[in-house]
Amino acid sequence: MPSVVTGIIGGIQGASAAHDAAKEQQKGYTQAANDVTQAVSQANPVISSGVSHAEQYTGGAASAAQQWSGGAAQQAQAGMGNAVTNGNATLSPWVTNGTTASNDLSNLTHAGFKFDPSQVQNTPGYQFAMQEGEKAIQNQMSARGLSGSGAEMKAGAQYAENLANSTYQQAFNNALTTYNTNVNSMLPQASMGLTASNLTAGNLMEAARYSGNAGIQSSEYGGNVGLQSAEYGGNAEMMGGNQMASNILNAGVYAGNAAANIGNARASGDINAANAWNGALSNVGSGLTPLALAGFGTPAQGGGWGIGNIGANLPLFL
Repeated sequence: MPSVVTGIIGGIQGASAAHDAAKEQQKGYTQAANDVTQAVSQANPVISSGVSHAEQYTGGAASAAQQWSGGAAQQAQAGMGNAVTNGNATLSPWVTNGTTASNDLSNLTHAGFKFDPSQVQNTPGYQFAMQEGEKAIQNQMSARGLSGSGAEMKAGAQYAENLANSTYQQAFNNALTTYNTNVNSMLPQASMGLTASNLTAGNLMEAARYSGNAGIQSSEYGGNVGLQSAEYGGNAEMMGGNQMASNILNAGVYAGNAAANIGNARASGDINAANAWNGALSNVGSGLTPLALAGFGTPAQGGGWGIGNIGANLPLFL
């Protein structure tokens, strides 16, 4: 049977051990909660910094791609412009000659074919033929003795009329031939000038169309890259925010569980300490019972509170 002193000592030790164990559990849960909170406080800035770096990198890549696309479009436009300038410079003489020929042809056809018969008699050929013919008639009539006669005058008039008719027809034909020749000679130049002008205009229009398409494609590419960059940045922010929020929530849940475990450990320690004290009190009661019972009865019955009786039962107490 345990003694009273042993029971009290055992109760004190048991209660102390229960409280010590509870305190150690509380310290463990508290340290674990602090560690989780610290880990979250360290991890979330890293996530935020990673998201920021990803956005900066994506934005820089998008900006570089847009600049490259814009530069490529400008180079393409400049190359097309140079090609058109060189090509049109080659066509320029044909355009100039064709313009001149077209103007001359327009003036010539607008004025139309003109022939002045009175000018035929003033031509050197006509004058020469007239003089030679008159000499021949005079010589002929003189040889016949008809010089200055009516026959000579008639022959002279007939010759002049025939000469005028033949010379007029020839002069008319020559003038018409010259007019047609001039017109026909200008037509090819005017036609080539028109073709060169059309080519020049077509080159300019094609260059403008090419430059416009290059600009549109560059703008579309830049817009798509910017949109993708914005989407990537938004997704990165959302994923990072979700992850940080999840970390904070999990840390809160873990801290809550730790707090609950701390409470449970404290309650368990109190319960175990109470149980230890209950055991100690039970041992004390068990040790005191024989001593108390020894005090009842008369000395003749073996009881009483005599020194001898108490001394005999004292070892049970100790």
